Amino acid sequence: MDLPCPTCGMTTAFAHAANGNLLAALGAQPLGAVLALATAMTLLVAGYAAVTGSRVGSIFATLWGRRAAWILAAGATGAWVYKVLVYKELLG
Repeated sequence: MDLPCPTCGMTTAFAHAANGNLLAALGAQPLGAVLALATAMTLLVAGYAAVTGSRVGSIFATLWGRRAAWILAAGATGAWVYKVLVYKELLG
């Protein structure tokens, strides 16, 4: 059907984000850039909780719910639409 897969550009987005180039990460895959930042924040919070014995990491359990799942699904759909438009050269 000549369409990119829904996760097309995720690895590239993570690589750009790891190198500190967030604009390139957003251009490669918007959801990938957001997930890369979320991964980095999770690492920092988990490291802090591990070192200090704090229960601050439990906040992630309270953040996840039906609403968060719908937001993630909408973000994934929007990012895929963006990739399709770029692939079909309808968007710069």
